[in-house]
Amino acid sequence: MHRHARQLASALATIACCALPAAPARAQVRIHATSIATGDVLAYYGLGDIGGGVGHGTYQLGACAFNGGANRSYCTTTGSYVETATSLNPGATGTFTWRMTWAGSGPNPIQARSMSPGSNQLVLYSVPAGAFFEVFLGNGLYANLDFGAPDTPNPTGGTLNWQAFASPNPVCTGGPPTCSIGAVGLTNGATLTSPVSAFDMQLDYPAGVPPTTTPEPASLALLALGLGALGTVRRRRGVTSRIS
Repeated sequence: MHRHARQLASALATIACCALPAAPARAQVRIHATSIATGDVLAYYGLGDIGGGVGHGTYQLGACAFNGGANRSYCTTTGSYVETATSLNPGATGTFTWRMTWAGSGPNPIQARSMSPGSNQLVLYSVPAGAFFEVFLGNGLYANLDFGAPDTPNPTGGTLNWQAFASPNPVCTGGPPTCSIGAVGLTNGATLTSPVSAFDMQLDYPAGVPPTTTPEPASLALLALGLGALGTVRRRRGVTSRIS
């Protein structure tokens, strides 16, 4: 099992975020979602204490479906964005498709954990081989985060970093003491679901690599298949039924 505990400092110390690191780079494209067309859901399924009062659970962002042709499951979020003031082209607008994916039709294996005991901020905790994250921008830019062997094209292209925040009024089940990320992660079988209140992404490109790379045609075909199969599917993990 590959374990990762990485984070990006957040200016929004609110209900939840999930953030991934990006190495120092020459070109940075920073975008803020101005609308979400599909996959407007953030979910967290508690798996209990990993020690010291730090909870963990299965992390989901987007609407999930299995693609039999690719033998992969995808959770996809699409929408419009604007580049922030610190981005490569401040004020530029466009569309994005963000995905998390894992091999096969089984339940979502990607786990996150609280940054500290009881924290409502999440960092990646376990990303198995074959699982990765990627974003496609409508202007042709592409970035991914893949901890295993290269599962995606564009190995010298952008790396992905994101923060996604739940709304102030999430819905919880499974009896956590409070309806919060920190409490749900500490309660095995508890669930938190919420619309996404804010979604920010950062695409970092290595020194000397201009951000003009596009994904290979095979990846674009998978993207089309994934969007065609959008929808929430019910999975089973152990004895608990999950939406994953």
